[in-house]
Amino acid sequence: MYTSEGEPGNAAPVPTPPTFQPDILDKPIINAPAGKEGAPPFLFEFDTGNSSGFEEIRTDRPGAPTLILGSNASATLPIIVSSEADTGVGIRLIRTDGLPDDVCVSYVPDSFTLRMGEKTRLMMHLTALDNRTLPAEAIVVWMEGAGWEVGRGFFLGLDHGEALPGMPDNSGEDTPYIEIHRAGGLSIFLYPGDRGYPALKAECSEQIQCISARYQTAFSPAELKAMKQNGTYVAMNFQVSTTFETGYIVDGSPKVVTVNEVIIFLDLESYPETMIITRADDGPGVWDTSRDRKELRDLVTPDVHGL
Repeated sequence: MYTSEGEPGNAAPVPTPPTFQPDILDKPIINAPAGKEGAPPFLFEFDTGNSSGFEEIRTDRPGAPTLILGSNASATLPIIVSSEADTGVGIRLIRTDGLPDDVCVSYVPDSFTLRMGEKTRLMMHLTALDNRTLPAEAIVVWMEGAGWEVGRGFFLGLDHGEALPGMPDNSGEDTPYIEIHRAGGLSIFLYPGDRGYPALKAECSEQIQCISARYQTAFSPAELKAMKQNGTYVAMNFQVSTTFETGYIVDGSPKVVTVNEVIIFLDLESYPETMIITRADDGPGVWDTSRDRKELRDLVTPDVHGL
């Protein structure tokens, strides 16, 4: 494993699992030639920090990162290959496991000679077809040198979020939806007409209407993104701005708030239990609500357990 400076780390290789195993996807997968023991003559890492063309690189799944690739888009992922031997070795790309049918891959170069003590860089080029529909896939790149096979993997996700297989894709430009997200997992998207949507919409609306105070704090887009990646939440997106009359009293009158999206966290222990965040054209709001989370938790429990 390389540090952010590109130097080898101390992660031990995982010996000889012949097939993909998600729980070790963040480590090298090493297949030794018959009768050989010890370390392989080379290792490699994905240089995600210098990649280009991806919509986003996410780290909210265990193990390897998820690289978000859009429809009809191309992206480049540098790969750093380092010598671990006291002699030169010829290396070639032998296969890419798990690649979806709607994504093409090429490598430049796809074979080379690695000298003793050398570190070199090659480029993995990914091209997606129009209207990508597949959810996140585990991709494993395999290289071979001197009879040793070394594999490393990552997840390749959709540009509009990783809906589970079978979820409908009926999100038009003006169609509201509800996202249910589990910390460290994927998301489910519900749309009007889906079972469970009306009850969740009603409960989220109650949460907004029960706003009783404003917190003297705010979160930057980067902070909110990190909170969403690391938290379990329900987010209702209205697409078209919607106004709610709340219990937040100003000058003796109820306060009206305009909402494009409301984010209701269910498990962030570092923040108040009743905090909700709203976003609108005029900026975000961080609010306290007098309504507890029990009914909302009960409504989403089956979906959260399925993520």
